[in-house]
Amino acid sequence: MMRSLLCGFFLAAAFATSARAHDPRIPLLVGEAGAEEKVAAFAAAAASEAPLAQALAAASEVPARDRIHAALLALPDYAAAAAGYAASGDNVEAWRAFLAGEHADSVWARAHATYFLGRALLARDDLEGAAEALEAVRGPLRDGTPWTDEATLYLATAYARLPELGRDEQAAAARARRLLASLVPGEGRASRYPEVPERVRHGARWLLRELAGEGGGPLLELARRMRTVERMLRRGGADAEARKRQKGIVDELDRLIALLRERESSGGS
Repeated sequence: MMRSLLCGFFLAAAFATSARAHDPRIPLLVGEAGAEEKVAAFAAAAASEAPLAQALAAASEVPARDRIHAALLALPDYAAAAAGYAASGDNVEAWRAFLAGEHADSVWARAHATYFLGRALLARDDLEGAAEALEAVRGPLRDGTPWTDEATLYLATAYARLPELGRDEQAAAARARRLLASLVPGEGRASRYPEVPERVRHGARWLLRELAGEGGGPLLELARRMRTVERMLRRGGADAEARKRQKGIVDELDRLIALLRERESSGGS
């Protein structure tokens, strides 16, 4: 019973992403254009392409930060990849195929597709590939999407996990904090992004607490590992590797339960 309760907590607790990022010394970007300005640039470029122009007009009631994505759904291959992502969350091949296709020259299509590619790679725990994609979204592709703030949050989460890959813990944590500081206004500091959604700010604050040692520690790590196995099983990965990971999670869960019981019996906290 106790295991069931804890499993439910783990699966609900983690907003898990992963990434392997690059040099922690990479400087942060200066402030950038807001969503409306980026939509206006997209509208000007898409004016000569009837399907995109019509789709953008039809999306006038969609929030500005999502309007370019809504218009890009007029592209059949983009729409198919987006539907695949909504279904599985890890359709890496579809996004790579899109980026190799006829729309690769469009900074807007490339920026949004690269964002989804980064997220799909995160779902597969391909940390290096995800970081490369997310760095591109918040860097050279930043004018093509209003989602750079979200890309920054996921990239910060990646740096926070770099010690799992044997990287320098202090440098990685420092980079993660700098990225998060660009999302969360602080004393004498404004956000580098003009319209950060509250859910992104909340995620950034949560991760800052984790980096300060105020979070759930091993519980959140177990939740991440459980979600990884869940994705493997959903993709038909019920092989030796998935079973090995499952056993490791159960063993660690048993250890934590025993520790909790020991603390309860001794009156500890």
